[in-house]
Amino acid sequence: MTLQEISNPPAATPTSGHDSLPACRELVAGAALAIAREPNRMGAWRLVGSMLEARKAFQSHIALSRSPQGPLLHLAEGSPRLHAHIRKLFAEHDDILARFDNLIATANREKADHPGPANKLRASAAHCNAALAAYERRFHEIVFEWSHRDLGGEAG
Repeated sequence: MTLQEISNPPAATPTSGHDSLPACRELVAGAALAIAREPNRMGAWRLVGSMLEARKAFQSHIALSRSPQGPLLHLAEGSPRLHAHIRKLFAEHDDILARFDNLIATANREKADHPGPANKLRASAAHCNAALAAYERRFHEIVFEWSHRDLGGEAG
């Protein structure tokens, strides 16, 4: 099975020609700040709004990265040795979206009228941001590996 066959882009399409992953991370960080600043129902609503926007940005990133013009399939075409790494990134897409969905659902259920639930939501948003940061690091490591090895860079 080729990476093209397993990529199965989601219904979302890239909103622009550039990657939305940095914007996604900013939105998730903003969600954590929203509930930290307002540990109440209003803060929870702001968190949900930020997370919905972050989810949309991440879906756009997925659509771009899995598209035939996107960076991952382009790298895979010329570097079969990267297929396993790229498959792992594709698997992380679903995990990160599930984290977003769980946080959004929890924030919609929680009253967040006192510090306990608000702290739980803030911690969940921080975990989402950490997962995104780790994903982004692996994404860039693949690009770096490809550019240095396959294009004749300094990596050995």
